[in-house]
Amino acid sequence: MVFTLSVLSGLALAGPPPLCQASCLTPFGQVIGKAGDVIVRSNCSVECVDPTPIMSAHPGHPDGVYTGIGWQCVEFARRAWLSQYGRVFGSVDTAADMWTAVRTIAKPNGEAVLPVVAHPNGGSVLPAVGDLVIYAVDPAQRSLRFGHVGLVVALTDDGVALAEQNWSNQPWPHAGFSRKLKNQAGKLHDPQGTILGWLSVQQGDQ
Repeated sequence: MVFTLSVLSGLALAGPPPLCQASCLTPFGQVIGKAGDVIVRSNCSVECVDPTPIMSAHPGHPDGVYTGIGWQCVEFARRAWLSQYGRVFGSVDTAADMWTAVRTIAKPNGEAVLPVVAHPNGGSVLPAVGDLVIYAVDPAQRSLRFGHVGLVVALTDDGVALAEQNWSNQPWPHAGFSRKLKNQAGKLHDPQGTILGWLSVQQGDQ
């Protein structure tokens, strides 16, 4: 089942910090794309870090479910899996940490756990729709200083289509996805960064 998620937060009242208001590629918080029923918002630029917690609306949780801080790539990934599976993964410091830290997702009350499997890039398992693609940290690139995560929303003839937050921070040039990654000999390739692999939820009785 896929739920439509709205977002509840204190951003409208408190406003983003100064670094999230200057030299924005698109104004902070503006909708720049949509993956299914899950909206994607601009983080202004990759320099912006707003610690305001995002509480996403979800059935049975009147105060919302914590999905991260706005509008980072991890927040979108957690919100997308909440929409897709009705479950969230635990706290991580950075997107790159997801590669080793995320091994389960659970309902917001901590019950009904599902396992998560990490498939290395170039291995025997190809990505599927719903998987999270994880990038390695690259200190030389500001956009990858914490790594990155994107959601596979479609399979293409030669790779995958990604949905993501806090990458270009500009309106998506495509309907339903931000960009495509090529599959070269069984390995996803991105000239802008190193892809560690992808995380897949192993679904059983939900």
